[in-house]
Amino acid sequence: MVIEQTDIPEIKEAVVRIRELSEDEKAKQAAFQREMDIIEREMFFSKLNKVTADYNKVKEDYNKAKEDIEVQNKIIAEKDRQLEQATLKAFSALVSKGIITVKQAAEEAGVSVEEFEKLMNAEK
Repeated sequence: MVIEQTDIPEIKEAVVRIRELSEDEKAKQAAFQREMDIIEREMFFSKLNKVTADYNKVKEDYNKAKEDIEVQNKIIAEKDRQLEQATLKAFSALVSKGIITVKQAAEEAGVSVEEFEKLMNAEK
């Protein structure tokens, strides 16, 4: 009411226009639909943000697990190398003591006779 009593013609005109629009059923429906569109858009973006956050978390967990696996694979490879070396040393010792032949040691170690002899010479 205070606004209606103003002497400013633009404000009086705006008040009249607002009343006209509020009485117009089509305008009400359009305004309602705009509100619903805004609410739906906000809900969509809210869900999109949640899905994006979930995806990023899963991706981060995956990358961490992948890094952990790579570290474990390096550790396993080093342990395999150490076991191989220990096995070759053990067979080399058995050959040196005359308990088994170079051929037997190479077969048990899974290498050729030439490779086994090279390994034996490298240890000396």
